[in-house]
Amino acid sequence: MDSSLSFSAPVPGIVSRWRYSVAPIGTLTLEFCDAALIGLSPVFGQAEELPDLPADHPVAQALVAYAAGDFEAYERCRRRLLLRVLGTPFQQQVCRALQEIPLGQIRSYGELASRLQNAPRAVGQACRRNPIAILIPCHRILAKDGLGGYAGEREGAALSYKKLQIGRASCRERV
Repeated sequence: MDSSLSFSAPVPGIVSRWRYSVAPIGTLTLEFCDAALIGLSPVFGQAEELPDLPADHPVAQALVAYAAGDFEAYERCRRRLLLRVLGTPFQQQVCRALQEIPLGQIRSYGELASRLQNAPRAVGQACRRNPIAILIPCHRILAKDGLGGYAGEREGAALSYKKLQIGRASCRERV
């Protein structure tokens, strides 16, 4: 994990919200606290009216590379990003572990829970609260008998989104 990733409690700062769309990922809402990305989430349904993130922004460049399947460029871009994960100590621990999963690989909730010495359900709940989707790859954590859920949903748009993202990262085998 080479990106500048920090874990902290909420801190005062200027929070800005942006919209960014890239096919086939879709429309995303991004939140920044000063220069650090603190939120990235897919939009399911009508997108909120927000300014568009400039195409030359480092986060936009990382997302374009990811969407294009240029994972070498994606990794180069991702390493330069300033990410700040807000959440409980356990949620932060899960996000750290997610960042350590090599690109193109998947894990199960049980495998991650075993590594973190916790319960699979707790890992799933922490993944559900992942504030920086895609860049912190909670979509590559699967149930032992299938996809599991995504963003707290077990069907519909959220689960379709997880399937798409697993396909984007060429995650075909459990390692």
